[in-house]
Amino acid sequence: QVLGPPPPPPIPKEEGDGCMLWNVELKRYGSMRYGFAHCNGKADFVRRRLLGDISEDQAIDSELLAREKGPEVLLLRRIQEGSLLHLWNKEHPDVRVRPGDFVVEVNGKQTITEMQLELRTEAVNLKVQRYLDRFTVVLERSEEVKKLGFKFGRRDGRPELRVTDIAEGGLMECVNSANVDRGLFHLVVFPGMRIEAVNGIEGDAGQLSAELRHAPRLEMSMRRAEIERLRRAVSPLPSTSATTPATS
Repeated sequence: QVLGPPPPPPIPKEEGDGCMLWNVELKRYGSMRYGFAHCNGKADFVRRRLLGDISEDQAIDSELLAREKGPEVLLLRRIQEGSLLHLWNKEHPDVRVRPGDFVVEVNGKQTITEMQLELRTEAVNLKVQRYLDRFTVVLERSEEVKKLGFKFGRRDGRPELRVTDIAEGGLMECVNSANVDRGLFHLVVFPGMRIEAVNGIEGDAGQLSAELRHAPRLEMSMRRAEIERLRRAVSPLPSTSATTPATS
């Protein structure tokens, strides 16, 4: 019996605080490229905060982007088949990099500009971050702020609700702003996210709606829809957009 090469050792993962982190090492050879399209993750975050989830190709003014808070990350948009990253994924299926993941460090560099420059080098050590699919948000009505401050709707008989809009001055925006100030960007709620449970109630969109409208305290189980969002994105984006994908 002929045995193949041993499998590569498992990649260590760090999990905690709603995120997972791991490292990916790639080295160019011949005509092989790293093979992933990425964009400015802070620009994507700020655009979604200010403009919602309806305009993937909307540009963000550079001065506005500099003023706003957001994660210093590269957002992965696509992975090219046959590329170095695609081959790395095949060798490490337990930590496969996918669209919607973030690069938070390249060769020890942590700013967006520095990371983009490092991706031009012949070898890279990427620190990849993934937000967990589900997280919890707690809203409490008070005399000062009674309105939830977000709209939601049902989705074709599904047992969950979809956040459709977030308004200024409501409870949701207050919690979002507090998480942005603390650097907890993975806990920010955007339009398009799903509400799967409220105060332990799940499986019935009507009951979820009723609980949202009447309960003084809401503990909501949220689900991201990042992969669906990226699949909807028009590609390539106009070159004037801060979220235009670049390929490495």
